Amino acid sequence: MQTKKTLERKITPEEFYSELTNPNQHHPDNFCYIIHALNPVAKNELLLATLKHRGYDFSQEIDLLSEPERISEKIIISSSIISQDLTASWGNAFFILDVPWNNFVSMSERDCGTNVTHTM
Repeated sequence: MQTKKTLERKITPEEFYSELTNPNQHHPDNFCYIIHALNPVAKNELLLATLKHRGYDFSQEIDLLSEPERISEKIIISSSIISQDLTASWGNAFFILDVPWNNFVSMSERDCGTNVTHTM
């Protein structure tokens, strides 16, 4: 039985951003966005998991549904890429993001479920 080797190749910022769509030019049959999904129902589960791992920073408790303008106060956020072929995300509401290349901490072809603990 042969195993399929995964070739890792670093993507350049130019390649990455060339695939993204300007939201002002949205077309339902052809789009690609970086998003931060919101799921208010899962909030309590996340809080309990974070407290268990002793990494919760209460200053980061920002209700982005009520105060979306405060997203820039978040130290770290998760994001996903959606397109016309893959619209499922962690929540039904989301922000379309414009992320500078140097602000990415990690990238993966699939949900990496990153366990990030941040203490100040």
